[in-house]
Amino acid sequence: MANKGIGIDQGIMAKEPIMERFDDALRNSHAIRSDEEPLLADIFDKTSILTKPTFISLLANKAALPHSSEGVEAGEIMYASMAYLATLPFPHYLEGPDAQPLKGLSSKQLKRGLVWVMSDRIWRIVDKDDRLRTESDHLRLIFQSLASVTYCENSSDATRDSPDETYSSDPDSDGDEIYQDLLDVVYSTQVVRQYGGHLRVGLRRDRFRLVCKSLKKEYKVPSFNQLAIPIQRFMALLRCLLLLQFEPIKSIKDLSRFNSAAQSVCASFLQKPDDKVITWPTFEYAVMNIAPYLFDSYYRLLTHTFLAGDSSCPFGVLDAAEVPSAPAGIALTLPLQSQLVTFLNGSVGFGIFTRMRHYGASNLPTPTALVSTMQEVPDEAILVLFGKMATGESCTFGLFSPKPRSDGPSIQTNYKPTPNHVGYERCAIFQLTPVQDVYRGVVGKPGWIVDDKSVTFGQGYGVVMTLKDNLANAEVRHQISDRDEIGSTYEANPWRGNWVMDFEITEVEIWSDVLYKGRY
Repeated sequence: MANKGIGIDQGIMAKEPIMERFDDALRNSHAIRSDEEPLLADIFDKTSILTKPTFISLLANKAALPHSSEGVEAGEIMYASMAYLATLPFPHYLEGPDAQPLKGLSSKQLKRGLVWVMSDRIWRIVDKDDRLRTESDHLRLIFQSLASVTYCENSSDATRDSPDETYSSDPDSDGDEIYQDLLDVVYSTQVVRQYGGHLRVGLRRDRFRLVCKSLKKEYKVPSFNQLAIPIQRFMALLRCLLLLQFEPIKSIKDLSRFNSAAQSVCASFLQKPDDKVITWPTFEYAVMNIAPYLFDSYYRLLTHTFLAGDSSCPFGVLDAAEVPSAPAGIALTLPLQSQLVTFLNGSVGFGIFTRMRHYGASNLPTPTALVSTMQEVPDEAILVLFGKMATGESCTFGLFSPKPRSDGPSIQTNYKPTPNHVGYERCAIFQLTPVQDVYRGVVGKPGWIVDDKSVTFGQGYGVVMTLKDNLANAEVRHQISDRDEIGSTYEANPWRGNWVMDFEITEVEIWSDVLYKGRY
């Protein structure tokens, strides 16, 4: 048997007893709050199983999932995500070689899924001994729930370490992250037989390694390096997540207007532009660095549908942004603004997000006038550049300056936001199309330098954005180097290598989150 030879009662080290003990621990830990239990009970008042159509209907009626074919598709992905999480620590997918059919989610299964997905709840049940569960652990579970077991063209890259060691996975010699989750659960719900009764005792986590290796093999638990998210599936979810960065907009039923924005965000999750799947290292990097608030709408969908709304969201999940004004003729359209929300929701009040200045190619300001206008806004300044490359492809870059009067001479200190740390962005260059990216400034370095014909944001290595030829053209240089003697002002993305992009500036807009009488 799976647990032979480690002195643990033979009848309780199997899948069903382990799941039962997990459910008992969930109930006893109050991971589902007392004010949330009646809400879940109401859902199962007339049925014992929550089917996929009913699940999607609840998302639409209670949490603003769009009533459209695109909304249904996103709802199906959400359902599959919860169905996967409900099977932990013995994960199975609804599709693939070892797929298991599912008629629906029981009350116990739904609670399991909700607790696993809420980062501030699972710790009540799962104890990692002397190792705390990290943001990376939590993001990984979301990645797993959206992934498929696949052996695709770039599946071998799934285990490739991140260029930034901060965001590399952390398996040990015995097994990968999925094995570690199984080990955590078995350890945390341990029971041994002593003197004829079942008593909880404090056996060390390492004592359960052998049994978990056998359980992993017996129940065909997939390996983490087999997992990847198909980009078509991710795109379908992204369109919905981007729309729901804002409070419900009932007038928008066709999510196709978010296709371009979704493509740009999706591109930031890929290791290579032609990849067909998303692997863990770039998923983690993108969520932690490029779109830290992207999945806030995922949490809000679940908590508004099944729990107590915003009060049930994990710590650090922000309310949906208020819908900004979008007068006719703006270049920074609502889909592009939804991209901004994914990394600026903690820094900008989008309810009063207003265009202060607009310049076309025929009336571009002088470099000095552009910088002066940025510094005149009473609060944050967001400079957005719209351009066209020699290939005819459009591109969008910009600069976020929370303190435009001070960031020029010396970039000021601000907190970098993460999924569990709401904070203000510091001065950063950003890209919205054709790939979303964020290049944060180094505190103390000059944010920009201006002369008669150009404005240069950054110097040395990293990212340097130069507006030249009296602002008619721009060059963005992205350069990675280990040489410290030159350094950088704006940090490059370690996944994107070295490149230079030249483009003609077609439009310039300056935005702020404070109403300003001089805007036009």
